Amino acid sequence: MTEEEFKKLEWATDKLQQAINSNDRIAASRANIEFHRLLYSYSRNTFLQKTTDSLWLSFRISFLSARNEDVTMVDKSWYEERNNEHLQVIHAIRDKDAEKAIKVNSIHIQKTMIIT
Repeated sequence: MTEEEFKKLEWATDKLQQAINSNDRIAASRANIEFHRLLYSYSRNTFLQKTTDSLWLSFRISFLSARNEDVTMVDKSWYEERNNEHLQVIHAIRDKDAEKAIKVNSIHIQKTMIIT
């Protein structure tokens, strides 16, 4: 990855943190998706990009349809933990530490699966 790509990923985590701080779950969801889309695009794997685009679309539809008072949404600390994991992934990739990137990503996926 280029330094510019790393900066864009960090920008996406900053955007997510701003949304978290504002308690704006819609903006947080968008920033989260933006982070992942950037990361997938930097893999240069077209199949991965197309597959995840379809999954994110499904996720967004589910999220938007669940925005009523009867549904318990994840709290601020959940978003903060996921964003921290994003930062850890960025650092691991920058350090070329594949083992750490895989470990953090595995944790990220497990924690995300808890609410879905």
